[in-house]
Amino acid sequence: MKFTKEEISLCKQVAEKHIKKVKYGEWYLLNGKPILCAYANEGFHKSLEAENKITPLWTISDCLEFLREKGFTITQACEHPMSNEWIIEVNPYFSNAVKIMGHKSFDVRGDTLLIACLKAVLAVLGKNK
Repeated sequence: MKFTKEEISLCKQVAEKHIKKVKYGEWYLLNGKPILCAYANEGFHKSLEAENKITPLWTISDCLEFLREKGFTITQACEHPMSNEWIIEVNPYFSNAVKIMGHKSFDVRGDTLLIACLKAVLAVLGKNK
């Protein structure tokens, strides 16, 4: 999988606010390069995480899982035909999410679907203080 510079930047911003453990089969950033975790040895990754040498790289499914755990759902995702920009609509669906964002849904835009999803995660993390 290729990650854009903006996707990597957003993953770093998410990592500052939320700890996501790197597991077998997930992506992380080591020395500026995306690496697929191919080791089942959790001790190896825990030592790298403890030293802040790796940054987890989120995928779309990671974003969806996080949003669902926080009480949000993406009700619409589409690519605008003129700008090729992705637009997603995020809605709170249970009481904790309503407390975080009020009763409002919100839209997020990005050059890729992953960028839009990462911006939605950052929006939820920013409001969840």
